[in-house]
Parts: sequence; C-alpha cells; structure tokens
Amino acid sequence: MNPVVRPLRAPARPICRLCDYALQQSPSRRSFLTATALKAPTHRRPTPRQRVQFPATTRRRYAEITQVQEMEPEIERPDLAGVSALSLRERTEQVERAIQAIINSDKVEPEEVTIAALNEIEAITRGAIALRAGLRRTPATKLNLRHSSASAILSLDTDDTPPEPAPARQEKSIRDQIAELPTPSHLSRLAEELILDPIVYISNAVLDKYVDVQKLLNRPRPIAEALYLFAHKPVPEVGSSPPRYKDKNPKSFKSHIPGAIAAKALDAAITAKDMECALTCIDHTYAAPAYMRWKWLSKAGPPFLGACSIPYVAYFIADSWKEYGGYIDEQSFKWRFFAGFMAYFYATGTLGFVALTTWSTHHVRVVWRPGQPLLMRWLREDERAALDKIAIAWGFTEDEKKGDEQGEEWDGLRQWCALRGMWLDKPELLPGMTAPTVSSGEL
Repeated sequence: MNPVVRPLRAPARPICRLCDYALQQSPSRRSFLTATALKAPTHRRPTPRQRVQFPATTRRRYAEITQVQEMEPEIERPDLAGVSALSLRERTEQVERAIQAIINSDKVEPEEVTIAALNEIEAITRGAIALRAGLRRTPATKLNLRHSSASAILSLDTDDTPPEPAPARQEKSIRDQIAELPTPSHLSRLAEELILDPIVYISNAVLDKYVDVQKLLNRPRPIAEALYLFAHKPVPEVGSSPPRYKDKNPKSFKSHIPGAIAAKALDAAITAKDMECALTCIDHTYAAPAYMRWKWLSKAGPPFLGACSIPYVAYFIADSWKEYGGYIDEQSFKWRFFAGFMAYFYATGTLGFVALTTWSTHHVRVVWRPGQPLLMRWLREDERAALDKIAIAWGFTEDEKKGDEQGEEWDGLRQWCALRGMWLDKPELLPGMTAPTVSSGEL
C-alpha cells in the first residue's frame, strides 16, 4: 500500500477573498468575469519620475498687498472730508454760545431756533463718532488679510510675518486726537441744559429731535426726564418779553406724547440695557392719563359717534321705504324694518368689538390676566405691547429656556406686570407646559 503523498505546503491561493470566492463559483455565476480580470497580475517596473524644475516665484512684498487693499472699497468707510478734532471743538463752542444766547434772551425764542441748536449737536455727534472710528482704525487693523478676496489670494504667496506695529508716536497722536474730541457726556449735558430751561418750549418737533440726539449719544436717562417735562412744564408764550407762562394740564389729551416718539424713547432705553429707564418711559407715555384720553377721543370717538347715529339713519331709511311694504301695513313695515336694521348693526358691532379686544395672537411673553375689562384691554394695549417688547429684549431667546429667567430686574418686571393686571410668562403658554390633546381615535 503506497503511502499518501501530501504536499509540503498548500497550493497558492489568491490573497483577495473576493477573488477566491469568484473562482469557486460555476461559470454561469461568474459570467461577468473576463479573462483579463482573472489574469494574474503583472508587476510593472515603475518608470522614474522626471523632475521638472518650476520657475521660482518671487515673493511679493507686504506693501503690494497694502496697495491692493487701498484700491478695494472698504465697508462703512465714513466721510471725514473737512472733519477734524479742531473743527468739531470750534463747532461745539459755537453751539454753547448759541444755547447761552437762547437761555439768556429777554423773549421766548421760536421752536425753530431750538431745533437748529439740536441739529448742530446731532451733526457734531455724528462727526465725532465717525472721526473716532477712523482714528481707532490702526494700520494693523486696516491691513487685515481677511478683509477681501483679493487680499486673501495675494496673502497665499507671502510669508507669515505680521506687519510692523504702528510707531509709538503715531499711537500717542491718535490718543491725543481722540481725547480732544467732544465727549458724549458733554454733548448730552448741552442738549439737556437747553431743554430744562423754563424759557424753552418743548413742542413735538423739539422733543422728537431731542430724543434722536440722546439716542445717538446712548444717554436714555435724560429722555425720561424730558418726557415728564413735556406734560408738566409750563408753556412759555412765544415772542413774549418778559416771558409769560401758561400752566399745562398733564392729564389733557393735548399733553400726550405721540406713539412714534414714545417708541424711539423705548428703543433707546432697550439699546442701553436700562430697564428702569425703559419702565419710566412707559409710565410717562403709554400709561399716562393724557395718552389714554387721546386714544379714547381719536380711536374710539368716531366709532362711538357712528354707533349713536345709527338709530337716526335706520329710522330715516325705514320711513322712506315704508311704502314698499306691499301687503304689510306701512307703520308695521317701518318699525319692523327699523328693528331688523338696529339688531343687525348692533349685533355685528358687538361681535367685532369682542373680537378686537380679545385678539391675542400677537402676545409673546406678556398677556392679560383673566377678569380685565375688555375696554381697558383695548385702551392699554400699547402699554402691554411695550412691556412685552422689554420682556423679549431681556429674556432668553430659546423657547426651551423661557420662564427660567432670574435676577432682580426680571423679578421687578414680573411684579410691574402683575400690578397692572398682566401676566409675564403665563405657565399655560410656555413651551412644553400645555397638555397634549388626544383624539377620539387614539382612545
């Protein structure tokens, strides 16, 4: 019996398992394989790479990048033509002399003179802001390579060495020029000194321009004081010498502050993050008795007069059409027509009033407490909207975090709303606090 001859080593098999599996299949299953695919791989001798010597690129200097950036337009480049610290200081001195002339005048100046002084203060403020921004733009900041696409492309071929810092003399000169500019506090005091003087009449135009100036200076506290003076300050008679004054009723509808001015004052306080000033502005504008009376007379007065005139109109129409009643008696037709006309208009009017006063889809954080009269809701809607605006500005923006605000200011705002019949962050309206509704098919 011949012994079984076994090979010393296993036959060669493909390293790739996928190829091994493909070789074991029948020809029908591997019909997609070609002879080229099953052919043993041939080892090719790699050809040596040819070394190509590229021409050396010269490094561009940083000055060339600077020239390209200067040719490109910059974002928000202020126009500083003819504006300097010396010219602004001279204009400020001229405004001071003009304000002193108005205050020390023997007669009451018209409002155009006051508005002209405030316009000059606003122009000086804008010039100082633009010049201060231009002086603070140091060379290192101006030559930032990320400002434009062209500079970013040119920066690929430069070395990473940063630009040389500005000399110490230049930095000292910039600081000295900024120090010579009129400060916002000084300009704010000039405008406040003009408004607080008893001889200056605060009209709607004067108050509007004053709010713009203080908002530009980021000084909301003087705005709240001016809003109070607008309703309580005695009115000087224009052109009277010596000045004569008339008492002003703060509760009269003529003493109300227009909604546009009140909105700008509130925006100035919110921008400055001064909640106390913002609440004071609301107290002097939307919550003032003068504003309530003005809204009642201007908004509710015409519809009320129209509702009162409806019976006369209905009786006149019924009396004119009574002869068209046909087989119905004329007097019976007239009174039936009158009753139907009155019922239709007053029923639809009542439904419209209820829909107007209960509309709450625009409420975000501040809502009315249950039990508030519908008429008071309508009269005080602007006050509620202003408090809602403050809550949105101070609270969290994420929906899942609403209601978790803490702090002294937030607690004060919550109590302020509660004392005025409002509810800050009602639990039922917060995200995730409403019970999910289950349909009858899921039961």
